[in-house]
Amino acid sequence: MNRDSAVLHRRCNPVTVSLVLAALACLGSCAPRRAGTVTVTDFQPAGETERFTNITIEFSQPMVEADSVNVLFDTAPVEFTPAINGRYKWIDTYTLRFLLTEPLKPSTDYTARIQPQITGDTGLSLRGTRGFGFHTPYLKVAHVSHMIERSAPDPSRAHFLFTLEFNEPVDPEAFTRHLEIRLSTPAGARDVAFTVATAAPAPLMEVQSEQVVVGEEDGAIRLSLRQGLDAVEGSVPLQESYVREFSFKAQEDLKIGSVRPEQQGSVYSIVIRFSS
Repeated sequence: MNRDSAVLHRRCNPVTVSLVLAALACLGSCAPRRAGTVTVTDFQPAGETERFTNITIEFSQPMVEADSVNVLFDTAPVEFTPAINGRYKWIDTYTLRFLLTEPLKPSTDYTARIQPQITGDTGLSLRGTRGFGFHTPYLKVAHVSHMIERSAPDPSRAHFLFTLEFNEPVDPEAFTRHLEIRLSTPAGARDVAFTVATAAPAPLMEVQSEQVVVGEEDGAIRLSLRQGLDAVEGSVPLQESYVREFSFKAQEDLKIGSVRPEQQGSVYSIVIRFSS
């Protein structure tokens, strides 16, 4: 071995050669880090959304390699308040989707905060809007039906029966605290006691008033549900008081309007028509 060869041998030891070869290989195959910024171009849902939904976040630049698309994973740098259970996957290199494993809470405001770590090792910097909001349908009265049940011995006395239908279940005890019933007749107006027949949380509340004197003239019964009633598991209560008034007619005597014979083939009958 001559002097030049010996110097070359000392300078190019195996470890140095391995590092150089690895660096050269990486230059040919490792994805370069990209300088620049990325923004969220779309976030869904926005505003009101149903309880059974998915959450989709779209970015302005590719965020992952193609081999990461459609791969499920449990966590991501996205913070939901209140917390939501689910899993994530990139549905393409630009778009992240959060797949819920249980429905959202009823009548609830949600916020989502996207953390800077979402960019991973892309070298990009997250800019622009990072916080987004949406909510499930707020509690509301969807429908009310009523009927008057007059006493057979004394038609001037009656019970009022109501069915209130909500878009989400409510607690009967809380519902009772928020409900008022008021009767108005020519004799005056007064509050009416009532009982709630529904025993467990449900979207339908059945209500029966105490027996009241309705008299022999027209009148009205008013149902008032004060704001502040919560849906079961909800955080946003009834936003406005719900008031509904029903009028009722005075009890009328049953009168015979007409009587006439009728024949259908060989069958004879008498038809009686009443006034009401």
